[in-house]
Amino acid sequence: MFIYSLYSISFLGIFYFLLRRNSGRILAILFTFLIAINVRFLTHSTISYTNLPFAIYLSLGFIYSYFYIKERESKDLILSGLMFGLSAFTRSEESLWLIGIASFSVIYFMQIFLKMEKFKSIFVVFIINILLFVIPWELFKNYLGIDRYQSVNLAGSYLNSLLSRFNLTTFRESILYFWRGTLRQDILLVVVFIASLMFKRNFIKVEVLFQVISVILLYTFLYLGVLAFGLHYNNYHWWSLIGSFERMTMFMAPIFIFFSAENISSQLKRMKVKRENS
Repeated sequence: MFIYSLYSISFLGIFYFLLRRNSGRILAILFTFLIAINVRFLTHSTISYTNLPFAIYLSLGFIYSYFYIKERESKDLILSGLMFGLSAFTRSEESLWLIGIASFSVIYFMQIFLKMEKFKSIFVVFIINILLFVIPWELFKNYLGIDRYQSVNLAGSYLNSLLSRFNLTTFRESILYFWRGTLRQDILLVVVFIASLMFKRNFIKVEVLFQVISVILLYTFLYLGVLAFGLHYNNYHWWSLIGSFERMTMFMAPIFIFFSAENISSQLKRMKVKRENS
């Protein structure tokens, strides 16, 4: 339990210094404080379970991806790959590991399609993930006699259940409880995030598009994952999964808070420059 408290404290420090790259000290402290008082983060900092490290690694993966897309620094691309790899490693026995990898793939290959990125740089990051996380862990599981393809097979079973059992009734029931267990938990942060986007004059700037696409992708993958999970286990009592919804979406809070801080900070800088020039 002590280790998870250290996880939480360390994340607050990292989050603060990442905000300081483009934000003032007061703004960085304010938005870091919002993470510090987040109920789910406070609770899971005292629970020995993988939800907290998974949320930390995945949110940091998106933050470093944001910096790479905005500033084009190779170190940010490598760090984002490392964070996504750690998130996959942390929940490798469950299909949650697919969230980071799938989002990472869609975002970066979209850049390749739009000729904003070269394939080789993305390929290098995937190689880093495979060499550092996937291969050693799979070899270790093989040594212990554990099914090497357990998580992959489980993901395949979930997908099969989703394709074969999905209907409008399950959609209506599941989307209601998905709202209660996910979006409703972060509704204030969602509102702040949307309001912060209003500060942006150019909505087609790459960093703004990255923010919007990331949020849409994450909630889409989360919903499909929850739906597949319920259908796989023939669990149509979606209310019983609300607790799981809440735990699975912990990483959305720091993502919303970080994106909001970035948007507000950029607007404050523009206002300061305009005031100095007037």
